[in-house]
Amino acid sequence: MSVSYEVKINGFHGTIDYYSKRILLTKEFTYQYRDNHWLGQGIYFYRDDYDQAYWWSGKTRDLERKRRKIKGKALRRKVIKCDFTLMSENMINLDTDTGKRIFKSEQSRVHEGITFKISDHADASNKYRCALIDLFDNKFKVIQYTFIETREKKANKDSLFKELGIVQNGVQICVRDPEVLKGADIQLIEHKRTVNYGTLTKQTEQGKFEVKEVKHQSKEKRKKFHYGSEN
Repeated sequence: MSVSYEVKINGFHGTIDYYSKRILLTKEFTYQYRDNHWLGQGIYFYRDDYDQAYWWSGKTRDLERKRRKIKGKALRRKVIKCDFTLMSENMINLDTDTGKRIFKSEQSRVHEGITFKISDHADASNKYRCALIDLFDNKFKVIQYTFIETREKKANKDSLFKELGIVQNGVQICVRDPEVLKGADIQLIEHKRTVNYGTLTKQTEQGKFEVKEVKHQSKEKRKKFHYGSEN
């Protein structure tokens, strides 16, 4: 038995300045087809997790740097918050028993008359999962699953978390149908950080620094340092 109710999602999308401007202007997200998306084709968000989205924005920046098509300030890291709602029957939440039951039902339906050939490739499980979900009924507009992050995350190296058995997780949301985001509350979340330059400590917003006079360490005189924007 499935119970129908409204689900509110606070999604955080890590990207760069070049793409964020387009999203904010059009209020639309786009995505590129890949055969190894973790939850199938769609628009990805971290649920309730700004920090992980900001981490992912760094991955996006590094990838675009290698491609060398986007340069300069357009590579600045950005996070967009997108709040939207949908009905529970239009979502498969693989973090729940109900979601897993629905997933298995769809998997059985998809497998009728179709044979999947799974290779020994390191990315085989991602490709199989992606191909499977891509064939699910279109009424399932959002897929959610919490992946255990094994990559270079600080929480995985934190001694306290290790002692407590707390691992780094990433609650990922894949929006399969962009129509779900029509009328969503979309806004840019400015990154704030504290930057230390010797005796200069300045709480920053939007990556900008004020001009300050600091003591030059190699010369016994005062010198102006003009700090520009950071990526």
